[in-house]
Amino acid sequence: MGFCEYELRLINGNLKLHKSKKYNKDIKSIDGAICFLLDHYDIPRLAIEKAFVLSYDMNGNFNGFMQIGTGDFKEVQIPLSTAFKFLLLKNAAGCIFVHNHVEGSDLVPSNGDYTMHTMVTTTCTALNIELFANIILQNDYEYYDIKTNKLEEIE
Repeated sequence: MGFCEYELRLINGNLKLHKSKKYNKDIKSIDGAICFLLDHYDIPRLAIEKAFVLSYDMNGNFNGFMQIGTGDFKEVQIPLSTAFKFLLLKNAAGCIFVHNHVEGSDLVPSNGDYTMHTMVTTTCTALNIELFANIILQNDYEYYDIKTNKLEEIE
C-alpha cells in the first residue's frame, strides 16, 4: 500500500495536499512509524526540534505524514491549524503527533508540551479524530508518550 509525505500548497487560491515523496512500504504499528521517522530524519542527531503529524485512515492504516514545525534547540512551535488542515484533507480517522527533544535535554514533557497536548486532545475530540499517541523522541531506543504519561521502549 505505501504512504506519502505531504506539504500543504496554495494552488489557484485553494489549499491542496501535495505529495512530496512516496514510500513503498507498509507501517503497521506506532513503533514502526517512529522507527521510520528516526531513520528518515536521523532525529537523535538533530540540533533542533522538529514536529510531525501522522495520519491514519478509518481502518487504522498509516497513510501519510507531514512535517509541521521546525524550531531551535529548546522548542518547536506546533501550528495546530496546519496540522489539522492536513488531517482533515487526508480525511484522517486517527493521528499521532511527534516531536523531538535534542540530545542532552530531558526526555520528559515541558509545561509547553503539556499545554500543547491539551489543545491537541481537545481539537481531536471536537473533530472526531482519534489521538493514538503524542510522542517525544530523543534517541533510537525509547520515547515518551504524553498521552499515557509513560516512557516506552521501541520494539
